Amino acid sequence: MGMFDWIRDLLGLEKPDPNHEFESDLIWYDGEARMNGLVGVLEESQVKPMRQNQPIQARMLVAFFEESFETVAKLVDARNWPIPVEAIMVDDLIQMAVPDAAFDASRAIEIIVFGRHPSWKQHVAFKEAIKRLPFPTRVRCYQSMDDALLKPFATPFVMEIIKQSGFDESTPIESNMVTRRLINAQKKIDELSLSNQSARSESEWINANAPGFG
Repeated sequence: MGMFDWIRDLLGLEKPDPNHEFESDLIWYDGEARMNGLVGVLEESQVKPMRQNQPIQARMLVAFFEESFETVAKLVDARNWPIPVEAIMVDDLIQMAVPDAAFDASRAIEIIVFGRHPSWKQHVAFKEAIKRLPFPTRVRCYQSMDDALLKPFATPFVMEIIKQSGFDESTPIESNMVTRRLINAQKKIDELSLSNQSARSESEWINANAPGFG
């Protein structure tokens, strides 16, 4: 165990992977603000390179559910973006994680995940698949306060406090602490989950599989 590994274990942090970077979630005030923020990101022609200085060659907009996929696919097709972008379902992305495939270090991809899966187990399986992809990746989840996973936190009282604090609705919240709270919520859903029925949306999945959540 390295000098700082015990600290990472204590805080529940992952050891950095030089080829696959997982950044803290970005959380917008609502779904409209998230879409506007996503458009702003896709319009950027200059993107910071990965930690190993690999330039980002393309982007993927990844969705766990069909409803989200339809939303991002429509956005991708709306115009020609400066950096190539593709909409893809998580299951299709996982199929790219071919064992023993030759690793192409020059083909770095930025992966933007539209939301999170309500189940922590499902989210972990997704992250493990990312680590097996044969190209470098930088991964970040884009969420909004009206996502089903966040609704228990986004009470009218909390939302009113956020408004009165002068919060800019166009600016996302980025916090490792908030990300950890979301992980705890996902773990709670796993405890409450009665099944793993497929669904078209995050809220439908929770209603079908963990109706006691929230």
